[in-house]
Amino acid sequence: MIFQKPLMEKKSASISSLSLLLLLHASLLPLPALKAAQIEIGIDSAITTFTVEQLNASGTSTEQPISEQTTPAAVPGTTVAPVIEPADELSQRNPHIFTRPQAVESVSTRPNATVEQVLQTQGTPQTQTLSGKGSKELVALADGEVSLEVYLYTYSPADIVVRLYDEDGNEIRFDGQPLLSWRRVDGSSYAPVSFKGAVDSSSMFEESPGDYSPTPGISYKIDVKKGQKVVLTTSGGAEPRSYVKATSTVF
Repeated sequence: MIFQKPLMEKKSASISSLSLLLLLHASLLPLPALKAAQIEIGIDSAITTFTVEQLNASGTSTEQPISEQTTPAAVPGTTVAPVIEPADELSQRNPHIFTRPQAVESVSTRPNATVEQVLQTQGTPQTQTLSGKGSKELVALADGEVSLEVYLYTYSPADIVVRLYDEDGNEIRFDGQPLLSWRRVDGSSYAPVSFKGAVDSSSMFEESPGDYSPTPGISYKIDVKKGQKVVLTTSGGAEPRSYVKATSTVF
């Protein structure tokens, strides 16, 4: 019996060594889901504990290496547009702004038109009025009819003249006279309108014996062609109530 105790101690030591090997073998098995583990080595109370940070063998780790990329990754299937300066983008979208025109031409058929004339409904007759003394030029933008209404009130020599010019600027005369002319020498003499070379006796009426006055609201119609010009003129001693009105859709 004196030899049994050492055998038991030797057997116990062998069993402990085997347990230690099994513990190490089990603890060092690859565990894909684990990041670290603690391992205890020792016999009975003499146990040493240490931590293994990386359990997986080289090449078997599921963790991606640290990327050195400092810019966002491109999304598959998309196109990344380059950064464009605001001025470059504006010039690309609106090249006409940065292009010097070869020649400057008027894009309006009515360069001298007023706001009211520009906004007027096309085809609606518009009246151009010359009051008192002065002159006004009207250019036909299309073929059409023009109505002329005249009224000459005066106490001294005064004139109303309406002239018609062709597309080349040549005056169209009627029996050597303007389209319309009205000359009064005073406020009572008989002095009728001459239209297209013919006298219109209805343009004056006799208020009392020997005292003639202009007939209000008398008018005359003419046909004009596109590009022709009508010039209205009042001069002399025409009173402010005197006027010439041109009504048409072509102005």
